[in-house]
Amino acid sequence: MEQPPAFSARAGVEPGLMAGGVNPTSHQPPNMTRSMNIREDTVGRRTETNRFASAILSILLLAGFGTVTQSQPSSTLDIVGRWPGAALVQPRWFCRILVADQRAFVATDYGLQVLDITDPTIPQFVQKVAGVPVGYAMKRQGDFLYVATAWEGGLVVVDLRDPEHPVVAGRRDTFSYSRGLDVSGRYAYVADENLGLEIIDVSDPWRLVKAGGYDQFLAYQVRVEENLAYVAALRWTSNGELVSVLSILDVSDPLRPVLIGECPLVDSSYVHMDVVDGYAYVASLGLEIVDVRNPREPQSVGFLEFEDYAADLAIDGMNCWVATSIGLIRVDITDPRMAVAADQPLEGNLLAIEMAEGKAYVFSDSFQIFDLTDPLQPKPLGKLLPGAFQLEAAHIQLEPNLLYVAGRGDGLVILSRSDPANLALVGLLTGIGDTYCVRVEDETALVAGSSDLFVVDVTDPATPRVESTLPAYV
Repeated sequence: MEQPPAFSARAGVEPGLMAGGVNPTSHQPPNMTRSMNIREDTVGRRTETNRFASAILSILLLAGFGTVTQSQPSSTLDIVGRWPGAALVQPRWFCRILVADQRAFVATDYGLQVLDITDPTIPQFVQKVAGVPVGYAMKRQGDFLYVATAWEGGLVVVDLRDPEHPVVAGRRDTFSYSRGLDVSGRYAYVADENLGLEIIDVSDPWRLVKAGGYDQFLAYQVRVEENLAYVAALRWTSNGELVSVLSILDVSDPLRPVLIGECPLVDSSYVHMDVVDGYAYVASLGLEIVDVRNPREPQSVGFLEFEDYAADLAIDGMNCWVATSIGLIRVDITDPRMAVAADQPLEGNLLAIEMAEGKAYVFSDSFQIFDLTDPLQPKPLGKLLPGAFQLEAAHIQLEPNLLYVAGRGDGLVILSRSDPANLALVGLLTGIGDTYCVRVEDETALVAGSSDLFVVDVTDPATPRVESTLPAYV
């Protein structure tokens, strides 16, 4: 097999080999960490604490919240206050966008959010879908949205028949790390890292059943076209090395997928991929294009290097759009064998891109919509800024007129509850990372963080300040 010509040679990286001897259970893109299968001791308790919280802080004050009695329990609970109001939440690490039926579905490390884009000049937040954890990949088929749930590991199906109130229909845990997803017919194909390719029967969205799978590699992304599954994966060689590959499987019998072809890749471990007109476009450390017209003998036809990892990829006609930390890169794929990075029409740290009906939907520091009638000069249409606060509540300490809230995102939040129907921000302590518990005594708050215990002076709740820090194990 011929070696692929390089659009731009990548120094120090041999095609098909990952630099540095990667551990498949811990390989991550830059500045991104995660925990797998941690369920013991304090870390395990911390993980479980985070799981119940919503994507932004919503404090529900119940009637009679300040008084606890042994009288007859009420059969109904009335919400009398909430803080903050519902708002779009800024992703921290990653984001995916899917557009359908005048709705933009935004899956992030904070869960699944829905936006109304009926008027693209004024996108509006609709709601966060309850019961959908970290969303890493999405596909829409018919009245259902399928979400691969990353750290929670598995597949969640969302019923969209009532567009104003989408609800979870079914779910299936895979207990691994679901990175990629495609849906074809009655089956969902999940690239589930350590478990390989999982094939799940979704003919009954309320009862998901595993149909088959292929576990001879670590799967990171998948696309299905005409009974063929294209999987970006890592495979162990006979001498113990990990190689990046594009594997092609015959899934005409989903219960028994068969490997029929394979091609080395520069990198496949943090990847975004699409297959269009006989070519696979694999974006990771750069954009690699693989000729898959003969699926039994796929061949890489070139590699275009980027300055950083790709965050997302979308193909629209003769253009391949790649979202990166430095901006949106347009690659001319009129001839896939001679692809050229044509220009960079948008700058900024882009987390996601979706193309639909001549428009680009991107997420950087905000959700933005661009008219791409002229690809050389994207025209801004509308923008939706995230809410000011992005806190996932883990623990609340109630004081006579104040609420002290610890959680993921903004550190420590202090709210006034003197008027339960109109909660107001009093003080905010940032810069201490994720927090999991808070205890207040007199004028001192003890705040447990991910690696430290913070002693915070709250003499003036409007200006909380850290007095000292202790290692968390103490």
